[in-house]
Amino acid sequence: MIHDDQHGTATVVLAALINAFHVVGKPFETSRVVVSGAGAAGTAVTRLLLAAGAHDVTVWAPVGVFHPGLDEQLPEHKRWLAHHTNPRRIEGGLREALANPDAVVGVSTPGVLTRALIKKMARAPILFALANPDPEIDPDDIADLAAVIATGRSDYPNQVNNALVFPGLFRGVLGSQSTTLDEGVFLAAARALAGLTSPPSATRLLPDVFDPRVVPAVAAAVQGAIASPSPSQPDFGSQGQATQAATPADQQPHHPSTGEDRHG
Repeated sequence: MIHDDQHGTATVVLAALINAFHVVGKPFETSRVVVSGAGAAGTAVTRLLLAAGAHDVTVWAPVGVFHPGLDEQLPEHKRWLAHHTNPRRIEGGLREALANPDAVVGVSTPGVLTRALIKKMARAPILFALANPDPEIDPDDIADLAAVIATGRSDYPNQVNNALVFPGLFRGVLGSQSTTLDEGVFLAAARALAGLTSPPSATRLLPDVFDPRVVPAVAAAVQGAIASPSPSQPDFGSQGQATQAATPADQQPHHPSTGEDRHG
């Protein structure tokens, strides 16, 4: 099953972040990224950033910064994050996590970020405050601090909108008649999106959702990734399982809702 808040959000965040690092002149792979929130969106974003080659990703949720020593306080599916992120083994809260990172991706709750926290970040910080309708911090409050700001809202520049992903993704999947997708498909879609804004700027990281190039570009990238999968790509399910696509609902196993929201 493809989930817009997981696969769509992760793909469009990766595309925007690739271009944001280009704007500030920092390498994507070795820059430090903090993901605020470990719900559906935060988990998927983190996994895709790692698959894209980011080496220094740290996850924060209300329980604290994720690290292996937090296992007993985390459900099983979040323990994977604790063991595959935070190479510096940071412990504590957002204050500790935001000591000198290059970017923060907020998929959490309104008001968790402050000017004081943003001031602790590295030179030319990148801030994605994606909680809707109220972001983690008002973009106007940190316009003088952040080099690049993105939100989930249409009334600010750099809306990170997963509607950029799905029409092209579905066209590519249906065209290939594939029934499973691995991370390589979402990586290809993200890179195709990022490539449509050249050169990117601090106020234009992504193409417009109505840009006629978006759907065919994403579809072509998806079909190419399905046709030539990377043998090293891990599966993209939150439990390490392949994502099912184009399977009728009455053939899908039923899993009752866990009640977990996107924020974790």
